[in-house]
Amino acid sequence: MRQRTGTVFIVIAAALTMIGALIHIFPPHLTVVTVFLGLAGALCYTVGVALISGLPRQVLVRPVASIVIVVLACGMWGALMGLTPVAGGTVARAVLGERQTCTVTEVDRETTRARRGVTRTTYVHTVRCPDARIHEIRTGEEGWHDERSPAEVIADSKGLMSATFVAGSYQWAGVGVFAVLVLGVSVLPLFARRVASPPPSSYAWSAKLTP
Repeated sequence: MRQRTGTVFIVIAAALTMIGALIHIFPPHLTVVTVFLGLAGALCYTVGVALISGLPRQVLVRPVASIVIVVLACGMWGALMGLTPVAGGTVARAVLGERQTCTVTEVDRETTRARRGVTRTTYVHTVRCPDARIHEIRTGEEGWHDERSPAEVIADSKGLMSATFVAGSYQWAGVGVFAVLVLGVSVLPLFARRVASPPPSSYAWSAKLTP
């Protein structure tokens, strides 16, 4: 019963994280909601793995293995939460995006002051594309483009994704790490199930050794 309930929690965690990623990639692009759903997913996944591993009973039998599994569950799903929007955005751009050579018509600089007096500069680029569409692309200093310069832009015709410069938009390394994490979080419940299985008693071992 505990293992079945744990599996339900894991399914809920996957659903929450995927919904959060979609909200980030597509309208309404609510990053705060994405983070909230991701954290809720991490909590559900950790609880699910803990239930499958037999906590809290297994802490008395196999304390090290139980604690390690729970820590791994929390850390791996937290990393997965951060990479899901990155990997999803890369795949969505590859499938739905259209590349065009556009012209940067205007560049505005916005400076915000963070904690401890640290300033952060954001460059707001207004770009005009050959299909007459105008996009507003925000970047840091590393993505800054000169005014009236050509730039490779990727966007979808329906305007579902935010337009961005092609340079650095395809993060395939993140997709690879995401795939490894998906494999890890899929295998971890199997190890948790092994921890939950009762170890053979000393009586059973002695019975096997007795001729």
